[in-house]
Amino acid sequence: MTLRDQLEAGPVRKPGGCALGRIMDALSVEDREALQAALDEPRGSDDRFTNLELTLMLQQEGFEIHLKTVETHRKGGCSCEHPRAPE
Repeated sequence: MTLRDQLEAGPVRKPGGCALGRIMDALSVEDREALQAALDEPRGSDDRFTNLELTLMLQQEGFEIHLKTVETHRKGGCSCEHPRAPE
């Protein structure tokens, strides 16, 4: 397949979205709501966790997740349909 063919075919999206979206889908309702609240915390807030802090927390819970994945999801640049966090 040529580059042109690939571009014309459009982007390939993984079912279930990005890795963080899939993790969120696997969490309990309570944990998912808590994580979403943390992701939604606006920049400059004293209560905002950094992307690194969130990544390390998820890794400590046994999830395979990378810092860049959390950052991209939080910015709304991933392929999943979870709400974008406010800037």
